[in-house]
Amino acid sequence: MPLNFVNFTYHDSRLWEEDARMAEKWATMGVVRAYCQGKLDAVLGFADPYSLSTTAKISAGWGNGIPVITTTGLAAQMGSKKEYPYLTRMQGSYRQMADSIYQFIANGTSAELKAPNEVSFGYKHLAFMYHDKRRAINRQQHTQSGESIGEETSSHCYFSLYAIKTYFMEKSEHFKEKWKINTPAIAFDENPSRTPGELAEWLKMASNMANGERSSFSA
Repeated sequence: MPLNFVNFTYHDSRLWEEDARMAEKWATMGVVRAYCQGKLDAVLGFADPYSLSTTAKISAGWGNGIPVITTTGLAAQMGSKKEYPYLTRMQGSYRQMADSIYQFIANGTSAELKAPNEVSFGYKHLAFMYHDKRRAINRQQHTQSGESIGEETSSHCYFSLYAIKTYFMEKSEHFKEKWKINTPAIAFDENPSRTPGELAEWLKMASNMANGERSSFSA
């Protein structure tokens, strides 16, 4: 292989956990700069969906199109070849993930399985626990300096569990009826420090939400 045949440029979509909108702008700026310098043949990334969506859209119109390869991008709309013609998602979609979860933990009983080596727990009572700053039970209202914290964006965990909930309700009359008014769920912010007592209280709440059954699903 010739010298410098492969040249990787690292550009971190930094700040994405603190401010997804700023991360989106930062990531886009890096991709545009690399293209203008003649250094962009492909994009590997980005990890956060906001940066990925914007860069995958605009890079499709450059030259003959810039391929974007990512391990994220699970949202269903990112499967649109009209909007994202050069995007390759290595992990599929949220719906495919939801199907795998459904087959594993909620698809009937062991007597209904098609093959002896297949496993499904057939759970009927579930509660969701997930990281999401926007809906967190321990959401911080102010920064350490006293400034108000603005509206947060929804997390990857939220979109994952929303897809799971939707899929379960499509496939199961039990969950369609059980969750038609409200889905048992507790969101928390994983970044601030937590005490064992707080965690225990949240788990008790999740257990009670699942009608007294001690089953929960977290992300």
